[in-house]
Amino acid sequence: MGKIGALPFSSHDVVNDYIWFFIYFLNQNGGQNLGNYATLFQAEITAISACAQEMTRRSYTNKRIQIISDSQTALKALGAVEIHSQVVKDCMDSLTKLAEHNSITLKWMRGHQGHVGNERADFLKERRVPLIGPEPTCGLAYRTARRLMKDLLREKHISHWAKVPGLRHSRMFIGEPSWNKSKDFIKLGRNQLRWIVGMFTGHCPLMRHLTTIGVKNDPDCRRCGEGGRNLPPHIMRMPGAGSCQKYYNT
Repeated sequence: MGKIGALPFSSHDVVNDYIWFFIYFLNQNGGQNLGNYATLFQAEITAISACAQEMTRRSYTNKRIQIISDSQTALKALGAVEIHSQVVKDCMDSLTKLAEHNSITLKWMRGHQGHVGNERADFLKERRVPLIGPEPTCGLAYRTARRLMKDLLREKHISHWAKVPGLRHSRMFIGEPSWNKSKDFIKLGRNQLRWIVGMFTGHCPLMRHLTTIGVKNDPDCRRCGEGGRNLPPHIMRMPGAGSCQKYYNT
């Protein structure tokens, strides 16, 4: 009977997160670096697929085979009625091909329970297998692609904000674009949000803006006589700017 212990392993680099999987196969070690874009689930499935492919390569026939993994998520995905992942489909194809001439059992075993295969695979995690070939090695998961697009969007947003000319008033209030602040502002009521956007952009019924668009002739505040060209600091000193200043300082 061929027995295989399969243990996907996630290792965290100082800069990037890299995913490895290691297998222990009949006293022979194997492993692969799946790169920066693979998920742990993909590593778990790929480890099982690698076991099946290795036994197929060795031309196993008429064997009772147990593939042992400590991942319930991977085993449940392989036992599901519908398949929505290409890496799961590829693994199923590898298992189906091996099962043409063998009896296969996928078995779950809790990690670190003394099984020689899994313990040996766990020991192999100290190795650092170099990445071979381009990325992604096994396709991009939906959540990974979404995270990469959000990171790219944020990078482009910050770059555009830093390069666009003008906007002295808005830069003084906003500083750097922040998604966390945006989420807080969206929770506000329409009237509150309208006033905050107006204060941040300067496009609100203040004397300076009304003078700029030709509605008024004097840019100074009618109450205190200040303002004009130094509008942003003046706004922050006004009693009514407390709520705006609260969000500006967070």
